[in-house]
Amino acid sequence: MKIKELSVKISLLAFLAMRLLGGVKMAKCSVCGKATTFGNNVSHSHIRTNKQQKANIKKVKAVVEGTTKKVSVCTRCLRSGKVERA
Repeated sequence: MKIKELSVKISLLAFLAMRLLGGVKMAKCSVCGKATTFGNNVSHSHIRTNKQQKANIKKVKAVVEGTTKKVSVCTRCLRSGKVERA
């Protein structure tokens, strides 16, 4: 299978997955890479259901390589000073 055919099939699969998820966009910190995690809620009767824990991501103007850009950063990176705000 050629690389171009493979990339088309992968992008098609990604598109279909986005359609099934209802267009959910995964927010990810551009500094530390923190993103949405998945797990189970376990009730008292031990019934397991799916849950999502979304990272607290904020879009801020920051200085990146000497220029001002809007980047997605988690609040922990903001608080610890890993990002210089513009």
